[in-house]
Amino acid sequence: MHQGKPIAGAARHITAICLAALVFAIGPLPCAFAAQPAKSAAPSGAETTPAKIHELLTLLADPKVQEWLDNEAKAKAASQSAPENVEESISHYFDAQLGA
Repeated sequence: MHQGKPIAGAARHITAICLAALVFAIGPLPCAFAAQPAKSAAPSGAETTPAKIHELLTLLADPKVQEWLDNEAKAKAASQSAPENVEESISHYFDAQLGA
C-alpha cells in the first residue's frame, strides 16, 4: 500500500549523506586561506638583526656596562666558591621537628 514511503526515506537519507560529504569536502578550504600569514609592512627579521647586533656591541663597548659585567662575574664566582649549607639527613630533620 505505502510502497513510496521507504523509497522517499532512503532518498532523504542519501541526500543527507551527500550533503554531509559536500560540507566536509568544502569546509576546510576557508580555514586553509585563513591560515596563510598576512604580509605586513614591518621590516623582516634579516633587516632588524644587524641593528640589534650593532646595539648590543655598542652596549658592550660602554665602560659602565663592562664594569657591571665584571662585578656580576665576580659576585657569581664568589657565591660559587662559598661553602654551601650542608644538607640535613631526613632523620636529623625529623628529630629537629620533634624537638621543636
